[in-house]
Amino acid sequence: MKQFSVSASAPTNYQLNAISFFGTPIRQSDGSLLVSIVFDTEDDAKAYLHEKVNNGSVDFEDTDSVHECIEELGYMTYDGITAIIDAI
Repeated sequence: MKQFSVSASAPTNYQLNAISFFGTPIRQSDGSLLVSIVFDTEDDAKAYLHEKVNNGSVDFEDTDSVHECIEELGYMTYDGITAIIDAI
């Protein structure tokens, strides 16, 4: 059965706060940071990102366009960090 991941990466520790919005980052051997969360369905992965937008910890200027981007394109960006939904 196909699974889906939400993944985001940041090249340096400077973006630690931004990438932490998506989950707990893991430091890679090159110093970059990676968040990767596996879901059983694409809908679950999308719901996870929608929940991040709706949880109120960050104010988005246009939440409707963020939700639309998640639904139609399978990604969202926060503070320069993009989380992408991929089939794995």
